[in-house]
Amino acid sequence: MSLNRYLNGLRKFTVLDPEKRKAYLEHPERNFTRNSPLTFVRTVAMISSLLRHTLAIELFDCFSYTNERPVTKSAFCQRRQLIKPAFFHHLFTLSAKTF
Repeated sequence: MSLNRYLNGLRKFTVLDPEKRKAYLEHPERNFTRNSPLTFVRTVAMISSLLRHTLAIELFDCFSYTNERPVTKSAFCQRRQLIKPAFFHHLFTLSAKTF
């Protein structure tokens, strides 16, 4: 399997349909519904990436590529708490099986 197919499979997993929203979000009817620069996919990407600097620097670097104002550490931590641990368990299990 090519690396592109592997990464595309992981990207597809992060797309939340109504069933996944119920399984992986604390309050699926209101979490990650408004238009915010800190989307579900970005939040997951930040959590699962290997951070090498402080959280503030990583957030600044992440948003500098998109020409958007970076979000605060507090905003990121609040968004992080909205995702159930089961999501990451299933994501990493899928990653290991696929790889």
